[in-house]
Amino acid sequence: MSLTLTPLMCARLLKERGEGAKKTWMERVIGGIEKRVLAAYGGSLWWFLRHRWISPLIWIVCLAGTIWLFVLVPKAFLPPGDSSVIFGAFIAREGSSPDQMKALQNRVDETLHQDPNVITDFTMTGATGFLAANQGITFTFIKPPAERPPIQEVTAQMMGKLNLIPGVFTFLRPFPVLEISTGVTSQQQGQYAFAVSGANPDQVYEVSQKLLGKLMAYPGFLTVSSDFYNNTPNLDIELRREQAKTYGVSEARILTLLRNAYSQNYLYLIKKPEDQYQVILEMEDAARANPEDLSKLYIRSDNGQRLVPLGELVNWKSTLGPQAVNHLNQFTSVCDPLLQS
Repeated sequence: MSLTLTPLMCARLLKERGEGAKKTWMERVIGGIEKRVLAAYGGSLWWFLRHRWISPLIWIVCLAGTIWLFVLVPKAFLPPGDSSVIFGAFIAREGSSPDQMKALQNRVDETLHQDPNVITDFTMTGATGFLAANQGITFTFIKPPAERPPIQEVTAQMMGKLNLIPGVFTFLRPFPVLEISTGVTSQQQGQYAFAVSGANPDQVYEVSQKLLGKLMAYPGFLTVSSDFYNNTPNLDIELRREQAKTYGVSEARILTLLRNAYSQNYLYLIKKPEDQYQVILEMEDAARANPEDLSKLYIRSDNGQRLVPLGELVNWKSTLGPQAVNHLNQFTSVCDPLLQS
């Protein structure tokens, strides 16, 4: 292109122009502006050369202004601004039941409603699709900036009040006006996060706990947390296979019974002209509150002729273990969110 087409077009489109050729209106306008700029620059240059003492003075003023602006301007990459919205999460003890989380959620709502700067708030628990079972989130809408203190001060006051609730640890931060997120880690508990991942879960958990200790010792962070909960009450159920064979009950039938009793199993969809309803089979709340409630379940043998107590087919014991096994890029991971002070 540069060796063939461009020279050809220049030869065809650009006309020969000698001394005294008539200029176009654009050349006259641009040329006039250029002459005025050069004249002003030349005059100012000669003036400064005759008064050289002014140049160091201007340099000192510019340096002082730069330092003053450096101190005044926020150092964050993207300052949060004031959106009049405060976002955060509250964490309860490991193994908290849905009823306990609901009671704590009500306490959080009551505390937020008592704040004179709050207009309304929204809290949610039980969304296990993206929240742990012992966590909840809150969106708090506060008054306009002219009617309250700065949003950072209001956030600190709210977090102090919520952390006085027994059994609750709260993380709050102003909802940013503009935010950049890669989506790799959750930002519910802080502005930043470190993630540790690897193929060996034991090494990942060990390194993450060491990293958490180092981060907690750093004075620049207001709060440091982790999504690794390793002391959650679990119930280990051991199948007595020989006993099950004696009673004529298959393993699949036992697993189906447990799923129907405790996992809110969706069975059928009732369709009506105006709406549709899901049929969900589960045990009553009072019949699934303790591990001993497993003994209340009965199961039919494969031939349907015998009703066998579940306690004759399985053994169970209470243990402590991980609440969830998180993954990052298909590897076991632990995320440590940070809230900068």
